[in-house]
Parts: sequence; C-alpha cells; structure tokens
Amino acid sequence: MKFAKFVFRVAAVWGVLIIAPLYFMFDLIGRQDPPPITHPAFFYGFVGLALAWQIAFFFIASDPLRYRPLMIPSMFEKFSYAAAVVVMVLHARTSRSDLLFAGTDFLLGVLFVIAYLKTPTRAETAKASGLRTSEQLQHNDQHLQGRPMHPKAWRHTMNKFGLLAILNAKPGKEKEVEAFLKSAQPLAEKEEGTTTWFAIHIGSLRYAIFDTFTDEKGRGAHLNGEIAKNLFSKALELFESEPEVHKVTILAEKVPSAQQGARAHAS
Repeated sequence: MKFAKFVFRVAAVWGVLIIAPLYFMFDLIGRQDPPPITHPAFFYGFVGLALAWQIAFFFIASDPLRYRPLMIPSMFEKFSYAAAVVVMVLHARTSRSDLLFAGTDFLLGVLFVIAYLKTPTRAETAKASGLRTSEQLQHNDQHLQGRPMHPKAWRHTMNKFGLLAILNAKPGKEKEVEAFLKSAQPLAEKEEGTTTWFAIHIGSLRYAIFDTFTDEKGRGAHLNGEIAKNLFSKALELFESEPEVHKVTILAEKVPSAQQGARAHAS
C-alpha cells in the first residue's frame, strides 16, 4: 500500500498547486488564450470540482485499503480529461500546449490503475490474516504433538490491568461503528503489551472496547497507540460524545488450561 499512498499523495499535491491558482486567472486566461471565457459559472464549477478531487486523493493516500473503491472514479477523472484534450487538439479547438496537462493526467491515470491492482481488498487482507493464524496454530501443534506437558512448562502472568471504553454511537451510525471496531482488530494484534482485546456491542447504540494487560507499561502503550488515536479522531463523526475510557483493575480471571495456554502463548 506504500505505492498507492505515494502516488495519490503526489497527485493531490500536484493537483492543488495547478488548479487552485485558476480561481484568480479567469481574465488572464481570456487574454492569453482567446477567445475570452463566456460562461464563468462553468469555469468556476470546473475548478471547484477538480479541486474537490484533489482532496479525495488526499483521503485515498491516507488509507488506500479503506478508500480503494474510490480509486476507480479517480482513474476516470484522469483519463476522461486526457481524452477530451486530445480530441479537442485534433479538431483545433484548443492549444497544443494543453497536451502537457493531458499527458500528466494520463500518466497519473496509469499510476492509479497500478495502485488499484497493487492494493488488496479488505476480504483479501482478512483472508491472508486468517491463513497466517492457521499456519501458526498448525506449526504450534506440530511442536506440541507427542510431547508431555510439564506442569511448569507454561506459566501465566495474571492480567491485573484493564481498560474499558464506553462508546455511544450516533443514531444511524451503527454499521459504521461496527465496521470501525472490527477494523481495529489487526492493530490490536500488533500490540505486544495487549494480552486480550474485545470490541463489544452492549445493545442499541451502546458499544464498548475492553482490553487487558499484565502491567501498566502495556496499558500505557495501548493508550498512546494507533487504536486510541483512531478512536478519538472518529469521535465527532461516529459517537454522540467522546469515548468514556476507564482504567480498571482485574480482581480475578479464568485462563486456558496448560495445554491450551501453551498453544496460545506460542502463537
């Protein structure tokens, strides 16, 4: 996804630098490239729409996996302009100098196609994650088969530290909230200090996230991690109020048996 991030970020910056000045060049264009523009509403409408697409490119660059479907109309935006300029030049309806911008858009359109093909879908990402988990479990089973488990072969450190975040979704945002919470699971997998992580639907518009940690260091790392940052960045969009985050102390817990625990610990 690094390729897609780079391509769309470059396209967005280039587009803003080229398009934004057009707001102040209406009369100049008419003098330097006659005839004068006779429909200013069309001109400013084109500039505004083109600038809106540059903002869309910034969004795609921020998260290509999430905004991958938006890459398809982005390709059309580039190729349609390039094709229109070529046709107008062939009919002597515009200057040949416009081919420079048409060629740039065509090149960006090709790069958009490559970025789209190189960016996996959410389903493919989830499948790949599931395959890795399956392979890990199979590998662990091979190590465990035929080996007696010593009572002290696996020790469990109690999870004494926890976090409980209460979330109140905005009406009509339930599906978006659930999709957002599910998308955080791969990030939780990467946190070494987070021993367990749960996204919960309490009922109606109420949701929660519950995590456990063996020490305060792990809890602190989680609070400063990507999940927490994403959660608070989405607060105004998805939730009635900011998440209520409570630091909790775990008094007792039930853990897997020694055999199950060894398998989980090894994975």
